[in-house]
Amino acid sequence: MQYQKFIKFSIITFVVLGMLLLVLPQQWLHTVYHPSFLGIMFLASAVLIYLPLLISRPSGLVEKSLIIKLQAVIALAFILNGLGELGLYQLYQIGFQYDKLAHLTGSLLFAIVLGEMLAIWKKFSFWQMAWRVALIIFTFGIAWELWEMLSDIFFHTQEWGRYGQHNITDTIGDVMWNCVGIVFALSILRSSLDKEKKAWN
Repeated sequence: MQYQKFIKFSIITFVVLGMLLLVLPQQWLHTVYHPSFLGIMFLASAVLIYLPLLISRPSGLVEKSLIIKLQAVIALAFILNGLGELGLYQLYQIGFQYDKLAHLTGSLLFAIVLGEMLAIWKKFSFWQMAWRVALIIFTFGIAWELWEMLSDIFFHTQEWGRYGQHNITDTIGDVMWNCVGIVFALSILRSSLDKEKKAWN
């Protein structure tokens, strides 16, 4: 129930903020980074949060609960990204790399939920599940970096690299933090699966 409230709150917030960023006079939003692009991204985020429930059509309570958890993780990832876009990225000025926290947290939570889905729905063993989770999350991380690069090219944003500077070292760092999140997630999943096996024996 708490997940569902959070999901609903996230969708409504993204829709409202997205519409405001698109319709308010641009001079009112001079402190907001690329308001029209951000408005579109917020509206797209609301759609993507809802999408798993729309396309999966879960048949049982367990399946539905996993889809809801996935929606909640998507919502949290977009909120972290949105807060960064709205100004928290500037924490780098005091030595705190906010984007690295977002990459670590997002990959960790996505990997945990994806691992649970594969273990429960597909009945995969730990290793069958682990390599698939690692591959999917790693690929998604690379795709995200490519999206940032393409948004700079086509929408003239400053997403790729470090705060507008096209720095490949920063991109490599983002991918590395994604990998750290994957490792942490698989460690958590291994521990939880071991506890389930002990409970069954």
